[in-house]
Amino acid sequence: MTTPTKIALSILIILGILLALKKCPSRSSILDDLFVESDLIAEINDAESPEERTRLINKLEDMPENIIPFPFRWLGIHAVRSPGGWDETGFDHRRTATPRDIELLSGTAYGVSDIENGGLHQFFGNGTGAMAPEMVEWFERAGLPESAEILKKAMKVFGEPFPRSQETRIKVLERYEGQSREEYDPFYELDGPFYESMSQDGKTFDDHADRWLRETCGIQSLHTELPPVDE
Repeated sequence: MTTPTKIALSILIILGILLALKKCPSRSSILDDLFVESDLIAEINDAESPEERTRLINKLEDMPENIIPFPFRWLGIHAVRSPGGWDETGFDHRRTATPRDIELLSGTAYGVSDIENGGLHQFFGNGTGAMAPEMVEWFERAGLPESAEILKKAMKVFGEPFPRSQETRIKVLERYEGQSREEYDPFYELDGPFYESMSQDGKTFDDHADRWLRETCGIQSLHTELPPVDE
């Protein structure tokens, strides 16, 4: 399995666990379903022939979405095959043939998984934080303006222009000292509102991601492949 695939599957696992815990089935059931679905995604990425890949995708399509929903299943078996257009300067479509709307969804899913795992402090302290401007764009275009505004408020901690460099962001965060989270975490009061902003009017982040992939990107099936990637 390639390194990008391993990274993507790790993201899917984090997202899956968080979503499953919210649904509150038994812990053993969560892990059983998660490993079945993530293992099958790994098999698809490791398929030795187009025929085997197609057979496995058919199997995944027929499998109930107990943990990993459609948009993240699709990203797990397609978007990871792109070299990606991300670095510390942000996203540059010239570095990849992957449609920009797909890269924005992929980057936002990665960012959300990091925030849900350890809050905005962890997100901005990690390399993932470089994706913040693209996440703001995705939230605005996907119908989540409150999420965009909260993220923009958090970004102001770092001044203008927002630093893509992880090293620069870490230096800013190190200025906040103290033993309690209220003291060392400038985003302490933003985490809760951010989580809540993604789940309103009966819709969740997954619902918005699903609509984006189907309507904005025009992808309705797990079999839909990415366009050829420029080497």
